[in-house]
Amino acid sequence: MQLTAAALASIRGGVSGSVAFEAVEPALRPGVQALGFQVLLDDKHYFPPYEAVPLVREDSLRRWPAIQSAMDRLAGKVSAEEVQEMNDAVDSKHRDVGDVVREFRAKKGL
Repeated sequence: MQLTAAALASIRGGVSGSVAFEAVEPALRPGVQALGFQVLLDDKHYFPPYEAVPLVREDSLRRWPAIQSAMDRLAGKVSAEEVQEMNDAVDSKHRDVGDVVREFRAKKGL
């Protein structure tokens, strides 16, 4: 069960009690909370953890080798908390995506 912030926003009016399960991607939680939802603990471990990974076609890597270089520079440099902060800045605070990314890259020296 994966819900995007847009999906949550579209259903919020029809949800009684404003409840979301912990299965909501951790990166989206600030947006979920900003919508007035309460995140519930999945104490039965029904939903798997959210783990982001890059997926790129091999032919794309052959055609544009700089993609691999860019991914290598990012490896291990983006924590779940940082993704949450960036998503919150864009979704809840309505900041420009480009500005948020530029600030992140500057902070990380990328």
